[in-house]
Amino acid sequence: MVELVGQPERSARDAALAAMAVRLDDLGVRQLWIESCGQDRRDREVLRNALDSASGSGFPYRHTGGGDEPLLWLPDVIAWAYGKGGQFRREVKDMVTVREVR
Repeated sequence: MVELVGQPERSARDAALAAMAVRLDDLGVRQLWIESCGQDRRDREVLRNALDSASGSGFPYRHTGGGDEPLLWLPDVIAWAYGKGGQFRREVKDMVTVREVR
């Protein structure tokens, strides 16, 4: 596991993205869409390296603008509600699985 606390945002993003890719590969995911945020090239490098070392068959991934794919809005809403806490967190808690990446 990779410790994320105290790391620069880019390092933490890389570790979380790599761990997510390996887990999704284990689950047999067939495709991943990620919201474009100006870090696409580095994200693709992290995903490629993670999937090259994963045990599954891999999957295609692509970046797209957040406004271009309405299904990307759902994780944003759920993450916002979970992060906000209180009643908002209680409303989405059954939709969230927290995984520690160290």
